[in-house]
Amino acid sequence: SNSPLRGQKGSVYEGGHRVPCVMQWKGRIPAGTISQEVATCMDLLPTFAHLAGADVPQDRVIDGHNILSLLEARPGAKAPYQAFFYNHDGVGVRKGKWKYVRGRKGGLFDLSKDIGERKDLRKQYPEVQQLEAMLADFDTDIQRHTRPAGRISAEL
Repeated sequence: SNSPLRGQKGSVYEGGHRVPCVMQWKGRIPAGTISQEVATCMDLLPTFAHLAGADVPQDRVIDGHNILSLLEARPGAKAPYQAFFYNHDGVGVRKGKWKYVRGRKGGLFDLSKDIGERKDLRKQYPEVQQLEAMLADFDTDIQRHTRPAGRISAEL
């Protein structure tokens, strides 16, 4: 059970995204560290590239960010996201304490008070307009940067 969170694995709700990640790296990741910052598996490529001294590709959009400061629990380390977008089993955006999920079953939620995403605040707070605009920009960005699936040549 992921109670009190709403949704399940893969959903746009917190129950689909708040999953534990356990890492160990003696001398680099302090034991017992807990972070409440937003991070995702998309962040592993840029982080590992940085650790290896490699550059991430510049000829395409890389969605992740280097999160080494979070892993090392550096003082004041923050998530590299100004806003975090959800695009799986629904569309939504999280910015600060606010999360907006588009659609009839969606809503505006104050995650600092309602981690279970139960009380829709769309009608009470103007923040929803800014978040809707951010989702519109996100839709445009996804359209602009979508690439066709790759193919493997039979001549291997």
